Amino acid sequence: MSAKATVRRNKTAIQTILSGDHRLILNKVYEKELINQREYNSLKSINREDAEGHVIELVDKIMNKGDDTCGAFLNLLQTDEDIKSTFPQLKDLELNEALFVPRPVEISPPHSGVESKGIQHDSSQRETMFDDGKGKGAQHVTVLISEE
Repeated sequence: MSAKATVRRNKTAIQTILSGDHRLILNKVYEKELINQREYNSLKSINREDAEGHVIELVDKIMNKGDDTCGAFLNLLQTDEDIKSTFPQLKDLELNEALFVPRPVEISPPHSGVESKGIQHDSSQRETMFDDGKGKGAQHVTVLISEE
């Protein structure tokens, strides 16, 4: 699942939680350069909105910036110590799907004489086992290597 989809799926909960201290999250997002100075000033000077309205505008701006910015935002929510201590409810949300790259468990190039169960191998393929950290065990993936 993409980081943007993860933010979208958790948008209401994120906005409700972060509304507890909208200035902290605005400053943290600015510190991490997820928004620029003009966007920061614009979000800071919203007068017509309550705290939740400020956070809604901020989350919408982050989402409009795309998947990379959403990933950095999710990472910030999970790793920044000030945010974790101010918003402990964030740990109850499933935000990490878009953040952590699966870690290799076993890499095995094709071996001669080993049955491949219908998988065709050539020099541009490598079979890799990934553990996605969701408790389902390692998943078999065939990786194509581009020779451009």
